[in-house]
Amino acid sequence: PRKPGMSRSDVLDANYQVIKGVAEDVMKYAPDAIVMLVTNPVDVMTYAFQKITGWGRNRVFGLSGVLDAARMASFIAME
Repeated sequence: PRKPGMSRSDVLDANYQVIKGVAEDVMKYAPDAIVMLVTNPVDVMTYAFQKITGWGRNRVFGLSGVLDAARMASFIAME
C-alpha cells in the first residue's frame, strides 16, 4: 500500500510484481479476457501488462481519474 509521502512511482516495483503474477494467471485461466487495470502508476502498469501478455491495447487498458471513469462508464453503457 502507498504510505503518506510516497509517490505513485515509489510503488512501481512492488506493483509490477503483482501485475506480472496477475498477467501470467490471466493468460493461463482466461486467455480471451479483456483487462482493465487501475493499479498505479496506471500507464506504466498497463504497458507492462501488454508486454508480459503480448496483448494489444484493444484488450488491455488502464483507467485512472474521475474523467476517465466517466468516459468508461459512458462507453460501457453504450454497449
